[in-house]
Amino acid sequence: MKEVTINTCNLCAPLGAAFAFKGIRKSLLLLHGSQGCSTYIRRYMIAHFREPVDIASSSFSENTAVFGGGENLKKGLDNIVSQYDPEIIGVATTCLSETIGDDVTMFIREYYKERPGRRLPEIILVSTPSYSGNYSIGFFKTQKALVESLSSSTGMTNKINVFLNILSPGDIRHLKYILEAFLIDYIMLPDYSDTLDGGAWREFHHIPPGGTTLKKIAECACSKVSLEFSLCMENDISTAFLLENKWNVRARQLPIPIGIVCTDLFVKALKDESGFPCPKSIEDERMRLVDAYADAHKYVFGKKVAIIGQEDWVYSLASFISEIGMIPVVCASGGKSGKMIYLIESLSKMYNYPKPRIHLDFDYDDMEHLLRDYNIDLILGSSKSYKLARALNIPLLRIGFPIHDRFGAAAALSIGYLGSRYVLNNIVNLFIEKLQNDNPVGYTYQ
Repeated sequence: MKEVTINTCNLCAPLGAAFAFKGIRKSLLLLHGSQGCSTYIRRYMIAHFREPVDIASSSFSENTAVFGGGENLKKGLDNIVSQYDPEIIGVATTCLSETIGDDVTMFIREYYKERPGRRLPEIILVSTPSYSGNYSIGFFKTQKALVESLSSSTGMTNKINVFLNILSPGDIRHLKYILEAFLIDYIMLPDYSDTLDGGAWREFHHIPPGGTTLKKIAECACSKVSLEFSLCMENDISTAFLLENKWNVRARQLPIPIGIVCTDLFVKALKDESGFPCPKSIEDERMRLVDAYADAHKYVFGKKVAIIGQEDWVYSLASFISEIGMIPVVCASGGKSGKMIYLIESLSKMYNYPKPRIHLDFDYDDMEHLLRDYNIDLILGSSKSYKLARALNIPLLRIGFPIHDRFGAAAALSIGYLGSRYVLNNIVNLFIEKLQNDNPVGYTYQ
């Protein structure tokens, strides 16, 4: 029996908190732990987005790890306030600070008390030790902490909350386009479409412009419904269920909208909540996607696929490739919720193919040995799947996070009818490229 993890599929929980706080206007994240934690996260995000990412640290030393990091945290907060002038500071705990038992809530309370008369930002604490979950868990817990701390109801409005999963800035912009096509007044949390994919500035900004405002977050409790893009999260970290239980804001959980079935569910929710029919521009995109399915059928039908990534992404991608006649043979995630198992098994019954091998909390070393037993035609996964794909000579479609060995990840579009068509195009082109590369005389149009 294997006793160690060699190359985990997981990314740490504070990374999810960093994603979420980058989507809040004039915010900065401080990791309560060692400098290595913040360096690791900055490295991943900068390589993926090609944008500057500042993440502060309370910089634990050996003494701090023994006696506690309260003073380091307060000094770090002072430095952030003086240098960045944020409206909100996120404090995310790490494995080290959680293990030694730092009472960070008390430290923050003392920080305010010891600085009377000073204009201080909101400080939001979120508990994100990596041994309690991966980066998706950190992302969802941060969403919930923001809404729980800042929202209050002053009466219901006609607005719709849109609580995101981890998407690309390009995906977020496309979501906004769809929402605005339905004339919907929405609150999106978090919105890092500008902060992690900005333009060339005329002047330097300590904090990139963009993001959801604190005022918008406060209004979440007044919305009529929350749309939350996750079927695999546990209910206790759901922001939508928090608002439903506390403020009677209806909760609707949806899959990430990839492919026709999952995107249809999203569009139906928008039709239900807005009272408007689907705009012609969106209907036209759906028709083009259906036509692309027919055109691509001869290239993709019956191909065997391994999907590796975050649980919600794995399910939506499995649904998408099942629609186009491909077979998800292996589905793997570093997550542990278990909900992905039921969802993917239901796909195998719906599309009448053998139940896939489903792995949770796996590592890439195990996956290489496993895939050698299958005749896999394609891998869907992040850049962390590259060594696996290379070792097995299998095409890799890079999708999700992180993508650090290709350019343009921030602008990648994978969701909605339009994004699904782009993904399909890329899959077909990978198969054609593989056929050309493997043919000794070269394959061309016949």
